Amino acid sequence: MSTTIDVYSTTDVFPLVHQTRAQTEELFRELLARHCVDSTLDVTAFYPREQDEELRMVPPDVRWTPGLEIGFGYWLNSVGQQLVAGVHCAR
Repeated sequence: MSTTIDVYSTTDVFPLVHQTRAQTEELFRELLARHCVDSTLDVTAFYPREQDEELRMVPPDVRWTPGLEIGFGYWLNSVGQQLVAGVHCAR
């Protein structure tokens, strides 16, 4: 599964990847709570990798930049799913 974040920015400052990760985690937790699903949820951000490469987590100070691809891991009750996101800028 993948998604694209289209950015129509009037400034050169993009949000931190960590902010996107935290907001996504909060929204999913609210959704689960709204449906009375008692579970644990953790969202992690990592750099995409080849099969042989070690997983590298995204540091908290990394900002979205044009062409940046980041993977998000969604861990619900310790069972994970992955989503790859990228940023494409429209000028």
